[in-house]
Amino acid sequence: MILRRLASAIRHQNWSQIIIEILIVVIGIFLGLQLQAAYEERQERAQEQAYLERMHAELVNVEDAFEDYRGQYVMYTNRFSELLEAISISVNDIELDENHCRTIANSHIYIETAISLPTMTELISSGRLSTVSDQGLREAIANYLIEDDRGDQVLTGFYSDRLELSSKYPELIAYDFGGDYNSFQGTVDFTCDFQAMRNSRPFKNDLLMNARRMRAFNSGEINEVEMIFSIHDQVDLILGITHEK
Repeated sequence: MILRRLASAIRHQNWSQIIIEILIVVIGIFLGLQLQAAYEERQERAQEQAYLERMHAELVNVEDAFEDYRGQYVMYTNRFSELLEAISISVNDIELDENHCRTIANSHIYIETAISLPTMTELISSGRLSTVSDQGLREAIANYLIEDDRGDQVLTGFYSDRLELSSKYPELIAYDFGGDYNSFQGTVDFTCDFQAMRNSRPFKNDLLMNARRMRAFNSGEINEVEMIFSIHDQVDLILGITHEK
């Protein structure tokens, strides 16, 4: 219809009609593009909302898991401090017991917080991070994933260099299993010769190295979780969610 009117106006050189018809076409195209853009924007915001809600649930789970580990981080840090004072510096007023012995025997084992944030990974790997409209949140997510990747590389180095002291110094650390050897259900008792440890320079060197690795690992875990706390706060602000502290 519009094309016929436009063709007729051109044949009759009706310039005002030509201009009107062209304006009608241009305005129609413009309005169509605007409606399409508005629809795509609504779709984008709906998808962002879905991403943020999924991410929020994952962040809550990670923080809950970290709360379970927080006490163990503090406990191991305090015990290592006591061990280094009692054994490396030979401070005699610290009473060492089986718990300290267990800490020495397990000093090559790192307690990792159970971190699973698949929505963040999906946003990056699929190139959909721009779906998140808040620039601060986008930067926080990108920085966290960079730090997480760096932490994985550092952890690989820790694992390759860690020392299992009970295998290297069996004369200083002994295991006694009390239970059923067939099912291996029971308890493991640890016995340490603390005085001999104090007199062994190689052992003290290795204990110090394990303690440094453990402290560095725990510090990295806490730093990573603090970044997650920050992301959680930003997501809460965007979604209008409040939590009881």
